[in-house]
Amino acid sequence: QLPRMSFEITSMSYAPDRTVNKLQRNVAISDGNNTLRSQFTPVPYDISISLYGMFAGNEDAIQVVEQILPFFRPEWTNTVKLVPEMGQYFDVPTVLTDMSIEDTYEADFQARRAIIYTFNFTVKGLLFGPVSKKGIIRRTLIDFTIPSANNSTGDQIRAASPLEGPQARVTITPGLLANGSPTSNSSASVAVTSINANSTYGYAIDHENFFDGLVRHNHDK
Repeated sequence: QLPRMSFEITSMSYAPDRTVNKLQRNVAISDGNNTLRSQFTPVPYDISISLYGMFAGNEDAIQVVEQILPFFRPEWTNTVKLVPEMGQYFDVPTVLTDMSIEDTYEADFQARRAIIYTFNFTVKGLLFGPVSKKGIIRRTLIDFTIPSANNSTGDQIRAASPLEGPQARVTITPGLLANGSPTSNSSASVAVTSINANSTYGYAIDHENFFDGLVRHNHDK
């Protein structure tokens, strides 16, 4: 039964003119603003698609054609959320490259006449890699030790510390008051687990000195 329409992807080719920095990442915050999602920039590909329309008469064919061609001059751009979990929209142009008509009217009376319209499109598409998920960093610990040092002749100019563990530690955490204002005072800040990635927080820097000789790990206080 006519009319009928179908399509197929005929080819895909890399589009170097639309290439961006390969090491650049797109990022998004999700899961209650506590998870950072990241993804490398997409790879551009031109996707060739052929749309076929089969009609019994020219009148049916023209009615379909006049609903397609006015939208392409010669391209039509659609804004699409290609990766929903990243929440980013991309403009995807579709270019109508050409159109051809095939009319098989020369046949015997028992053969059905078929008018076939072929529309060739090029979609300037994007291919995406996997999305990686990472937790938000809420605490940074920096340990300092005092190693021994020698001059160019081999003489010791600074002795190593007798302590086995770190001699000093710097702790950096986000600081946020209960009223939502940023602060650099960690003791006045709300718990770091209550601070989201998009909060307007400050940075609290705490210094500690250790002289007891104990070996400490990053989770020790």
